[in-house]
Amino acid sequence: MLMEANHCDKKKLFNGALITIERGQMLFGLEAFSATSRISISKLRRFISLLEKEQMISRQKTNKYSVISIVNYDEYQIDDRQGDSQEAGKATGKRQANDKPAATPKEFKELQEDKPAEKTARNPVGIQTFIDECKAQGQKFLPPDDPIFDYTHETGIPDEFLKLCLLEFVERNKAAGKRQKNWRAAFRNCVRANWYKLWWLDGEEYLLTTTGKQAEIKHRKTGKAA
Repeated sequence: MLMEANHCDKKKLFNGALITIERGQMLFGLEAFSATSRISISKLRRFISLLEKEQMISRQKTNKYSVISIVNYDEYQIDDRQGDSQEAGKATGKRQANDKPAATPKEFKELQEDKPAEKTARNPVGIQTFIDECKAQGQKFLPPDDPIFDYTHETGIPDEFLKLCLLEFVERNKAAGKRQKNWRAAFRNCVRANWYKLWWLDGEEYLLTTTGKQAEIKHRKTGKAA
């Protein structure tokens, strides 16, 4: 994360708005960081929680994105204004003396070892059956911590487009009578690949295609569209 954090304040255009990311900060999405770092999302969540617990990072969440700040970021960097290596060494020694003890080796070892994947003998089911199961368990089709939200927030896909895609996904799969073992994973793939060609990217802004506008009008008439 030290390598990913900004070395100076920068403005970033995200979802049509300018966001100031300060020195020592970074825009963060679980799914994107997991893909680039090759760390599983479950382990990454535990790692981030541990870093927050140890007060090594702080995290600011919005409904569009997360910003992670490296605590004491400047103390990890070599001050270009100090040419004296002895002074730099003193600064490093001071940081090591003042910092809180880092996480124990045991805690980091637990993070480095992925828990065995849960194996559930699940047969493919229709999408309505899955929706009914979610309702019976008091769950949503897309829980708040689903990785697809990290993906859309990082790429800038508007929430209303995600909802529109979900409506199309449910409707089309009901009509086709398809069955899946993991409907949430199938929907994530649908969004990432834009299966239904509902949106397109115009520079930094996502817009609905003709197909997307037709779907929006259709679902608005049924009272489902945002």
